[in-house]
Amino acid sequence: MENIENIIVGGAWPYANGPEKRDTDFSGREFKKQNNSELVGAWGNFVNRTLAFAVKYLDCQVAPATVDAGIRERIGQLYKSVGEKIEKGSFREALDEIFEAVRFGNAYYDENRPWRTRSDDPEKCRNTIGSCAYLIANIAVLLNPFLPFSSAKVSEWLGVGTEWKEQDVGVKRIPRNISVLFPKID
Repeated sequence: MENIENIIVGGAWPYANGPEKRDTDFSGREFKKQNNSELVGAWGNFVNRTLAFAVKYLDCQVAPATVDAGIRERIGQLYKSVGEKIEKGSFREALDEIFEAVRFGNAYYDENRPWRTRSDDPEKCRNTIGSCAYLIANIAVLLNPFLPFSSAKVSEWLGVGTEWKEQDVGVKRIPRNISVLFPKID
């Protein structure tokens, strides 16, 4: 029930498909598509693949030696830009920008191949997973106004707050019982 409440009441998708500047019609098919592609396929996948990898291969460790400088810079810009969009009531634009960062995170994960570097270059692997965890922690804060329940869950797993500012991953170990954030709608 929490996931459905998250999507319908406090979720992002009324904003993603909602009228900001004109009327719109609700489409069940579009709702399903948004849920399955953005919430499940992009955000949920990024969180799950990163944290499940840390649980399975890094003994639940997510704290990097160094977070990628480009990711830190991107997060700083995101807080400013997304905050301005929310203040102007441009929720759809804010969500688009956040989900662009989610897609970037998935691409970063793929490009850095932690499944390969865990044997060849363990430090690079830890830094990749740690940089992804840092990105996830901050995206959870950025998504909190739209997805409060799942954002709180991610923040708890990573030991970060929900205050609108850059978050460093605060736990050395994440819980072993990481769950799927959103159910797929058939």
